[in-house]
Amino acid sequence: MSSQNIKAKALQIKNETQARANSANRVGGLFEDIADELTDIESSISSEVSRAQAKEAELEEAVESKVNGTLKKTASADLAISDAQGHTLAEFSEGHFKVKNFDSRNVVSTEQISETNHRVSELEGAVDGKVDGTLKTSDADLAISDAQGHTLAEFSEGHFKVKNFDSRNVVSTKQISETNHRVSELEEYNVNAYNDTYINTEAINYVGGGTMVWLSVEFEQYAVVEIQIKTSSTTGKISLRKAVEGVRSQNDFVQVLIDAQGESSYKMLITDSLITELGFYFTSTAGTGEAEITIIKHVNTKQGEQFFALQNTNINFSCPTQEAMPTPASWTEWIYAQYDALMSAYPEYITRIDADAGATSALGIQIDPYFAEHNLHTYIYHFSPKLAPNSSARVDSDTECDRMRVLIITGTHAEYVAIVDTINMMRLICSSWQGNETLEELRHNVDFYVMPCHGPSVVENGTYANHNGVNLNRNAPVFFFKVQGEGTDNYTGTEPVYETKVLEYYINLIKPHIALDHHNANRAGHNKFMFFTSMYRSIINLMGYVTMKLTRKWKDERSMVFPPTEVNSFGFSRLGGTEPNTICQWLGELGIVALTFETNSAICYRNGEYTDTNPKEGDSDVVTCATETTIYVIANLVKYYSKLKNK
Repeated sequence: MSSQNIKAKALQIKNETQARANSANRVGGLFEDIADELTDIESSISSEVSRAQAKEAELEEAVESKVNGTLKKTASADLAISDAQGHTLAEFSEGHFKVKNFDSRNVVSTEQISETNHRVSELEGAVDGKVDGTLKTSDADLAISDAQGHTLAEFSEGHFKVKNFDSRNVVSTKQISETNHRVSELEEYNVNAYNDTYINTEAINYVGGGTMVWLSVEFEQYAVVEIQIKTSSTTGKISLRKAVEGVRSQNDFVQVLIDAQGESSYKMLITDSLITELGFYFTSTAGTGEAEITIIKHVNTKQGEQFFALQNTNINFSCPTQEAMPTPASWTEWIYAQYDALMSAYPEYITRIDADAGATSALGIQIDPYFAEHNLHTYIYHFSPKLAPNSSARVDSDTECDRMRVLIITGTHAEYVAIVDTINMMRLICSSWQGNETLEELRHNVDFYVMPCHGPSVVENGTYANHNGVNLNRNAPVFFFKVQGEGTDNYTGTEPVYETKVLEYYINLIKPHIALDHHNANRAGHNKFMFFTSMYRSIINLMGYVTMKLTRKWKDERSMVFPPTEVNSFGFSRLGGTEPNTICQWLGELGIVALTFETNSAICYRNGEYTDTNPKEGDSDVVTCATETTIYVIANLVKYYSKLKNK
């Protein structure tokens, strides 16, 4: 190779070496840039981690001894509480925890509500949020359950312990004030007045259609008895029977349904202390399997609650002739105008309660939009006599004696005779008590609460079901709410509707001793005039007495409109429990002396024969007899209750 070629080759190598060196310098600089960026990223990550750790530590400290669970971050929330399996229990988002799948309908109270409220408020403050749900008693002082009754969290040893949440549930939250308010009411109403006494538990094997079990019991009068049955079946019926003084009845007083969890329960008020056994007949629909029956009695521990209204009074009243039922352009306006006129005439005796405003404010619900659109209202009129001072207090004390509280519900259906005869009764109690001892006792010794239009849209529109197609007398929140009748006038709805929630709120607030669910029927050509249904046989027996009393009275006094010899009785009674979700069944489960009462809207007998097969509804004779019947029913219930409480 020539020197020139060598020189050229050397120059080439030099240039390539220089190029490689320059490239290396550029790569080195790039590495330095990357290293700087990585340092910045690491610093940023470290800072973010520190902030996240600080936030998590802060929240862990906030919920310490309040919520038992694992804290973690989720895609949809800054922080979540999960169970041991990693299922999300609650998410912290928008400044508060959202707990899953609570049902605010079935609130049950606890004996230590004040402490619980304090702890719930403490928990609420700690996580800057709200917790709402179904509160129920369990082995713990208080538990939160979902709509299916599964325990979600238990309040024990001073704090809630969360468990058994299902990540499929929809996230939701509501204000705790509603729950606390409802629990406080039910605590006062259903728990504070009673001591729970365990009676017995019996485990049995049964064959549907062939097994009858009798359990010995011992009840105090006016105890509330709860029956709980757990079976291996998931469907079917169990018939309940009573034995009085050792004589076992072959007739059911109620049938209870077995739910999908194999459970069934029933509450009843004991008005007859002579019950010695309870019988359980497993029908053929119950299949074959095992069952556990538990009986618990809740004995009223309130002392000194005695009433004397009508206790020693011979109930006797002949109703003066009343006007025929009107035909107003607006029924609700006319009805409320009658009560408002009474209130104006007797302002110290009568006050009006805006039930819509009271219930919506207390429960945190909205008034039904249909009501607002059509200017409909739910009012309750309180007839409260001026009471004597409590004998245990000074004479000048403001403390007053208790009086028997009677709730009268009309307007569940568009049955106007019942609405009108109740107005007439209250008008007579206001204005005519001086001339009749029965009215005098009712005027001065009973607190009446009258809800004239339970279903304002029903009354205004002249229908059997409300504006949503729901029969309000098949919509009561009974223990086992049964859905049926869709598309008919007896449709139950799928849950309690607005009108039912308003009534429920005021039942819990008023705590009536007696409740009358008043209707009327249109039975053309029927020789009966009055119809009674109750969950309690003693009330049915009492109404049988009222029926025969009025039958004898009217055969003598009203022979032009009632046959003097042909008919032995102008009415009939039956034990309730056949139709689903009725107001009477619901009130009976609450331990209230309750009666569903109907009068016929027409009388088919005139001048000695049944000639009018399509009589005019609500004429003067009908309204007069219906008013007299309602006064006899109320007076006898009040007298019965006074004697019951004073035994």
